[in-house]
Amino acid sequence: MLLENSLGEASLLLPATAKPARLQMNPRRPFATALVLQRNDARWCGNLPAARHYVYPVHLSRAFLAITSLASALYLLLMRLLDGPDP
Repeated sequence: MLLENSLGEASLLLPATAKPARLQMNPRRPFATALVLQRNDARWCGNLPAARHYVYPVHLSRAFLAITSLASALYLLLMRLLDGPDP
């Protein structure tokens, strides 16, 4: 979810409870990079810290996100790695 305050500063809100995972392997598309967010994984949610969401401030240029904690950095890295390379 994209949030914006009264000063026009934007932030991206991502749920920490959503475990990123790849879709089931499809023989017709073996190199597909589509992701799903599993929100019902009890083991994933049980290992989370008290924070259930990550807030990433968006730079004024709107070109990149700022990282606010190690956990949020690792979650964003996981999302980017699972998403695959840019086309």
